[in-house]
Amino acid sequence: MIRSLKEIIYRSINSKTGNMVSDFYDLSRLYYYSWKNRKTCRDLTLYYKNFNIQTPDVPLVINLINEIFLEKTYFFEFDTKDPFIIDCGANIGIATLYFKSIYPDSEILCFEANPDLFTFLNQNIIVNKLYNITPVNAALSFKSGDVTLYIPESNPFLNASLVRENTKNKQIIVNAVRLSDFIGEKAVDLLKIDIEGSENMVINELINSGKIDLINKIILEFHQNTGIGKDDLIKLLIKEGFHLVKTRLRPDIVTLSR
Repeated sequence: MIRSLKEIIYRSINSKTGNMVSDFYDLSRLYYYSWKNRKTCRDLTLYYKNFNIQTPDVPLVINLINEIFLEKTYFFEFDTKDPFIIDCGANIGIATLYFKSIYPDSEILCFEANPDLFTFLNQNIIVNKLYNITPVNAALSFKSGDVTLYIPESNPFLNASLVRENTKNKQIIVNAVRLSDFIGEKAVDLLKIDIEGSENMVINELINSGKIDLINKIILEFHQNTGIGKDDLIKLLIKEGFHLVKTRLRPDIVTLSR
């Protein structure tokens, strides 16, 4: 409990929302809920910022809320009230909920490869009566078809990847699609990418298809297993007309804009 209290205080103090007291209260409630249900082997629903969040794992939600809502990792200002956002690697939908909390009229296209997590993503969209969201249960790759998704046995709710890193992975076959096939003539205001090592593949597919020209802003989580260095990936995007906005507190988060 002392360790949890320290985490709550640290996260509240370092929150970028400007509401430290409110954040402390919300985190305390979530941590207590997690402790209370620590031995529960069932899906749970918790309440946060006017959202009912269905989850297979409360600590997962706490970490995602801290990263997305409190640290504001995916915050970006737009000139429009209804930006078109693509969420690649949506997990159970916390980033999608965040985007809707700051831009209620936004149009969101979200992808999640893991079928179990996609079920929660879809439920969280439905239970919160969110509109103008299109969830797609598919991995993103350079070509369409069946691919192997590797899911870590130690943490099945995070880090599922098309890249095999160790032998202690559950393997399932999932459908893969090309992101460019889902982008028409409409400009994409924000492309959020957190796809565990496939980012280079997706960026190159967008470049080869010419659809990269329709992307205005990118927030990308870089992974070491992507097959290219972070600086090389940034240079590749700069060549396509982007500029590096700033480096976030986390060195693995890259933000670029035109």
